[in-house]
Amino acid sequence: MDFDLGTPQQTVLASLSESATNRVNDGKCDPAGRFIAGTMDMNEKDPTGSVYSFDGVTTKTLFRDVTISNGMAWSPDYKTFYYIDTPTCEVRA
Repeated sequence: MDFDLGTPQQTVLASLSESATNRVNDGKCDPAGRFIAGTMDMNEKDPTGSVYSFDGVTTKTLFRDVTISNGMAWSPDYKTFYYIDTPTCEVRA
């Protein structure tokens, strides 16, 4: 959503096709300015979430089968994206 604090109007910028039992959990902007966001199963059990990239126009699915999206970060040279699906206890690059 895009919010204008001066008015009650809201504008939808993007929408996701997700399970009714999913929610967005973690998100941040990447070095190129795209918004990267992950979804998760609200019961924290099933790998029904995904990680998405939104460039201001287009939403792209980066990967699926996520249980709890967390821990998004980039290496100092911005060439490597780090990500955690919490139940795996692994940092993936």
